[in-house]
Amino acid sequence: MAATGVNPARRETLVAPSPDERIGRFTLRQLGILQWTGTILAPSIWFSQYLFGYGVGQAVCSAGGAHWGVDFDVYQLTAMAVTGLVEIATWTCALLVFLHTRGADWGDGPPEEGRWGAQEPYGRLHFFAAAGMVANLLFLAITLLAATAAVTDVLCRQS
Repeated sequence: MAATGVNPARRETLVAPSPDERIGRFTLRQLGILQWTGTILAPSIWFSQYLFGYGVGQAVCSAGGAHWGVDFDVYQLTAMAVTGLVEIATWTCALLVFLHTRGADWGDGPPEEGRWGAQEPYGRLHFFAAAGMVANLLFLAITLLAATAAVTDVLCRQS
């Protein structure tokens, strides 16, 4: 365990950190889960929203779509709201990891090199959290722009 008041992410050591070692309010294992949630979930939820919107568009524009009572705008805006909330939550996950690993050693090499017993170094957590924050903002912008365009554009018209 680290000395009191010392952030384990800021110390330079050759001893492998324990997955249960606390960094602020979180353990290293919890930060790893938050980091992957903040990196992978936003693209996945955006792709799901895209496929859902495409499917609703196909259902509305098919011959039987009028009988289903499908309102395209309501489904698109609901999917946009749910996707946007999940993307904001994933951005928050990435932000928490970023803040808790601030000051991490950027010289952390790949785990294969044997540093820290091939466990996940803090620098990698920090790097992926930064990448996740940027990517999540981009996916949120794509979600908002695509859903707005889908709702304001004319549906079921030949090019």
